[in-house]
Amino acid sequence: MALLLGSGQGYLISGSEDKEVYIYALAKGANYKMHYLRHHQVPVVAVAVNLQDTLLASADSLGRVVLWRRMDFSHIQD
Repeated sequence: MALLLGSGQGYLISGSEDKEVYIYALAKGANYKMHYLRHHQVPVVAVAVNLQDTLLASADSLGRVVLWRRMDFSHIQD
């Protein structure tokens, strides 16, 4: 499992052994709304966000890195 607390944006991102990335909204009034991202075929072991908070990267146990747009969590094609 991998965890990342977003800087100032009120979210928590976790990678999981079930091959998904989970995003929890922590902002007041968000009621911990959750999004999940599916693209990996094996467990997700690392997550990171760039300094501009525009990209999310997730990496799996085979070393594959997937990039996502932070604005809408859409997958950036390989």
